[in-house]
Order: sequence, then structure tokens, then C-alpha cells
Amino acid sequence: MNGRKAAPWWPDLSRKVYHAELMDLPDSDARQLRRTLRQFPLINNSLSRVRFLIVRYLVRDLQRRGLSRARILDVGAGGGDLARYLVRLLERTAGVQASVDCCEADPRVAAFARRACVGFDSIRVLERSVFELNGPPYDYIINNHFLHHLREEQLMAFLEFSRNMCSGLMLCNDLERSRSSYLAFRAFAPLVLRDSFAAHDGALSIRRAYAVPELRSLVAQSPWAGSARVGRIEPGRVFILGRVKA
Repeated sequence: MNGRKAAPWWPDLSRKVYHAELMDLPDSDARQLRRTLRQFPLINNSLSRVRFLIVRYLVRDLQRRGLSRARILDVGAGGGDLARYLVRLLERTAGVQASVDCCEADPRVAAFARRACVGFDSIRVLERSVFELNGPPYDYIINNHFLHHLREEQLMAFLEFSRNMCSGLMLCNDLERSRSSYLAFRAFAPLVLRDSFAAHDGALSIRRAYAVPELRSLVAQSPWAGSARVGRIEPGRVFILGRVKA
């Protein structure tokens, strides 16, 4: 374990915790960080359900609106695999030219994303906090596994920011803090996600995540009240879908 404390099997899940994940530490091992980022596509493709949500909501909204171009903001974009998927998907299935801004505050992760997105002229990697962004609204704001990094006051600030910076649809996908999700991931991850931070940080991320009632309460107090809903989807995911009313 390289001195790393193993994730507990039966932690207290009654409330969200705020312990730092290993990959977010400024002195985390660079090789393991790169390997963790390379494992993100496997996690996102097999577990996160974000692709299903994009097809179900974002692509359908594009088709309904008849857009030929779309500006998209991907917040906490990680290694940029979701941005690359979006560019390919929207051109192939909807004939839409998508430009994606990947917002990533960690300079090490942003550098990885830039290298991974070489050849995608429509993808920009912005090395900054989402709260530092300004300019015209985006057609779509998305994020995957970003919300659990935020404290309640930060989440409220993000909901206000996204309502001001979105002209169409906001889609947030994240982990759900639940016992079944935690135990399933705790048993599965060490078998597949080896020699990286992913197994440890994934279990901790579930403990840092919001439960559905918590998110519903926060959204109801935000500028998205009345125009956004909170849902859940298996395995162990919670999402916020917000539509800007015309």
C-alpha cells in the first residue's frame, strides 16, 4: 500500500466527509497520478453512466433545438476523455460541430488533458477554477464526478454560476453516497484499478458525495429552483438536470 491507509469497509455514511483525495495532493506521485488519469475512461465508460445521460438529455436537446453548433463547458474535466467523446459523438450522431472548454484547476491534470486532446482543435483546456470564468453563456454546461469535491457553500456558488453562464441545459453527474455503492466499489475496484490512486480515491469519493435528499434541498434553494431536477441512476449515481426556460 506504499504507506497508504486502506479504505475502511464500514465507514460512517450518515454525512459527507471532506478528507482530501490522494490525487489532489500537490505532492502526490506523478506516475500514479498519470496512471489514475489513464484509468478514468475505463471508470467513466463502465460505471459512471455519463454517456447514457449525455445521449438521453444533451443530444436530444440539441436535436430539439436544431443546433448545428454548440459551445460546451466541461467543469472538472480531468483527462479530457469526456470532451473527446462529446466532439466525436455530436458530429457523428447529430451533425453538430461542438467546441468544448475543459475547465481544470489542477495544473498537472490540465497538462495531461492538453496532451490527450492534441488533434482536437475544437477542445480548449483552461487551467483555472470554474469561478474565474466569464464571457458569453455556454449552450451546455456539464460535469462528471465534480460535485463531490465541493462543500455546500461551493456547490451553491456553482449552481449560481452555472445558471448565469448557461443558455440551454446543465447536466451534472456524480456519485451517490450510499452503503450499497460503497461496498460494491470497495470490493470491485482493487481487482481492476491497480497501481494508481483510483481504488482508494474512488471509495473516498463516495464518502465525500451527496445523497439525493441533500442535493434536492440545495437545488431547491438555488437559482435553478423550479427549472432543475435531481435524479438517480444505477449503479449508484445521482444527477442534476437543469433547463433554462425560454
